[in-house]
This record gives sequence, structure tokens and C-alpha cells, in this order.
Amino acid sequence: MTRRIVMIALATALLAVTRITANEPVSEKLYAVIFGVIVDKKGQLVSFRVDKVMDPRSGSTAAVDVAVPETYVAAARALAAAKKYEPHLKDGKPVEFFTWFYFDPAQPTRADLDVDQKQ
Repeated sequence: MTRRIVMIALATALLAVTRITANEPVSEKLYAVIFGVIVDKKGQLVSFRVDKVMDPRSGSTAAVDVAVPETYVAAARALAAAKKYEPHLKDGKPVEFFTWFYFDPAQPTRADLDVDQKQ
């Protein structure tokens, strides 16, 4: 009888742990994609290119070898255009500046990720 009670208690505890673990969000691998951007005097994007991809959890600014799909670049470009960046000028001419957005390979069409939901 004691053995049966212990087994039921153990099974109940394992079930509770399994339920708690199943409800936690899965921590996906997030990357930071650095973009080189040029905005003209009218505030329009003239150039928008991927400069490099970094792993923010590594503590390094070194580039990592992660492919960034065109669907993500298009979403990031649209997000950058919506932000209405001010032009960076040198001698009155627009020059490149850099910005970044998080990239989740599991969500290749989204550049508007909320990091607080991921961690």
C-alpha cells in the first residue's frame, strides 16, 4: 500500500512538472541582423542592405554564418521605412548609417519581433 501511494505521488509530481514545462515558451535562437541604410533628404530609403548577422548572446560583434532570406530583408526594409529615419548627411549628401533588427529563423517573414516575448 505504501509503495502504491509513493508511486501515485511520484506520477503526480512528474505530471505537474511536465505541464509546467510544456507551458513555458520555447527559447528560439535569435540573431541580430545589421543593415546598412541610406536615407535621402526627403526621408526615403535609397539603400538598404544586410551588413552582417550577429549572435547577441555570444557577447561578440563578430559575424556569424546565418543565411537571411529575402522575405526577412523585405520585412525589415518595410519596418525601416515605417520608422522614418532622419537622413545622415556629410557635406550635405546622404551617407550610410547602421541599424538592426532581431531575426528568428523560425519566423522568416517578421522583423518586428518583441524580444521580451522571446526571453
